[in-house]
Amino acid sequence: MSLFDDNYCGKKKKPSKCEGCLCDELKRLQPGTEIEEILVNGEEIEDLVFLCFDPETCCARFVQEDNNGNSELEREESNIVLVDCRKIDAIILDTND
Repeated sequence: MSLFDDNYCGKKKKPSKCEGCLCDELKRLQPGTEIEEILVNGEEIEDLVFLCFDPETCCARFVQEDNNGNSELEREESNIVLVDCRKIDAIILDTND
């Protein structure tokens, strides 16, 4: 038995239930990344900042920016958007920095 076997020390690697290219992309996305828009079941959600991704629950967490480009975290009230990565149809990243 090797240290690199899935069964080393009796611990078997669980397959991820978060499958698909967008789930994979969210796993690699850095917190603070600006997201122009995501499509969830065909509905647009705009002006987001990526916070984190939980590979156990497949949940991605974003904060929504206001019309002035300020993230909601900079204000007293904040809109946190939680989305299951398996429900996301598309992610449009903001590349205009």
